[in-house]
Amino acid sequence: MGEVGHKQTNKVRLGFATAAFLFVLIAFAPVSHAGGLGFAPLAVIAGVAGYVGFGRKCRFSELPGTIIALGVFLTWVVITSIWSPYMDPQPVPNPIKLLLGIALYLGVFLLPPINWLNRAIIWIGVVGLGLLLYDFHTGYEFSKFFYPLGEGEHPVARRNSIYQNLSHGITVMALLAGPMVFYLARTKILGPVLAVIWVLGTLYVAFIAGLAVGLLAVLIALVFMGLAWLIKDRALDVLIFLAAFSILFAPLTGYAMGFVPADIKSRMTDSWEHRVEMWAYVAEMIAQKPILGHGFDAVRTFERTYTGMNIDGKPWEQNIIALHPHNAGLHIWSETGAVGAALATITLFMLRHCLKNAIKTKPDMLIPMVGFLAAALSLCTFTYGIWQEWFWGVLILIGALIPMSIMNAK
Repeated sequence: MGEVGHKQTNKVRLGFATAAFLFVLIAFAPVSHAGGLGFAPLAVIAGVAGYVGFGRKCRFSELPGTIIALGVFLTWVVITSIWSPYMDPQPVPNPIKLLLGIALYLGVFLLPPINWLNRAIIWIGVVGLGLLLYDFHTGYEFSKFFYPLGEGEHPVARRNSIYQNLSHGITVMALLAGPMVFYLARTKILGPVLAVIWVLGTLYVAFIAGLAVGLLAVLIALVFMGLAWLIKDRALDVLIFLAAFSILFAPLTGYAMGFVPADIKSRMTDSWEHRVEMWAYVAEMIAQKPILGHGFDAVRTFERTYTGMNIDGKPWEQNIIALHPHNAGLHIWSETGAVGAALATITLFMLRHCLKNAIKTKPDMLIPMVGFLAAALSLCTFTYGIWQEWFWGVLILIGALIPMSIMNAK
C-alpha cells in the first residue's frame, strides 16, 4: 500500500475511533440513568476505539505491571470455574465473558489525551444529576416514558425496578465526584460554588432515595480528596493500603459479624441487617475452602435462607445471598480463595506503583483519581459484586477519562 493509501487508512481509522468515543461520551449519562447495565457495551466500544486508534501492535514488554497483574488475577478467576458447583447455562460462560470483556475495555487507555474532555466530564455529571433530580421529584416520569409498564407487570414491581436503576445512577455520580469536584472548582466563574452545589445535589438525591451507600461513597471521596490536598500522594498510599486490608482481612470481618448482638441488628434497616447476616454466613463458607475457594459464581449455589425482612407484615424467606455477597473481599475469598485474595492485592499495589509514576508527571491527576478510587472502594466494600461486567465497565471508563482529561487540561 502506498503512502496515500496509508494516509487514507489512518484517516478512516482515526475517524472511527473519534466517532465511537464521542458516542460513548454522549451516551454516558443516559446509560447511567437507565441502571448502568449499558456500561459493558459502552466500555467495549471505547476499548475497540482505543485499539483501532492506536494503530500498531503492542508488545508484551510494553504492558504496564498493573495490566499483567490484573491478567494473572483474572486468569486465576477463570481457572476456579473448573471446580465451581455453579452450572452456567450460557454458551460463553461468565468467567470467559469477564476476562474477554475487561481485555476489550482496557483498550480505552490507548486513546490520546483530549483537551476538552474536562468540560465533557462536567456535562456528564450535570446531566446525570439533573435526570436523577427530575425523576425523583416527578414520580419517575422520565424513566416511565422510556420504560413503560409491561403487559401483566405489577406497578409496584416496575417502580422497584426503576428505583434500582436510579440507585445505580446515584452510585455512578459518586464515582464521578472526584473529577467533577476537581474540574468544577477550577472553572473561572464561581467554580468552588458550583462544585459545592453539585456535591449537595448528589448528596440530596442519595438521601431522598434512601441510598446510604451513595451518601457514604460521596463523603468518603471528599474526605480522601481533602487528604490528598493536605498530604499529597501519601493519601494514595493510605487508600491502597485500606483496599488491600479490606480484601486480605475480609474473612475476619465476616467472622466478626456473627457476634453482632441481636438488639443492634434489630435497630438496623433491613438491607444492613441482611448484610450482617450474609457476611457472617460467607465467612463460614470461606472457612470450608480457604485456599482455592469454592469456584467462580459458587455463591449463587449457597443455599442458606434468611427471613429478616417482612412483606405485608409477614416474614419473607429468601436466599441469604442475592447473587453476590455485597463485599468485594468476601466475594474474592469465597470463590477464589486465599490465592485470589493475594493476586488481587498484588494488582492493587501494582496500580499504586503505576499511579505514583503518572502523578509525578502530572500532579493534577492526584486529587480526582484519589476521589474516584475512594468512591470505588466504598462501593466495592458495601454493595456491588466483584464480577459485575457493567461495574468493571464504568470503573475502567472513568479511570481512563481522568488521565485523558488531565494530560492537556489547562
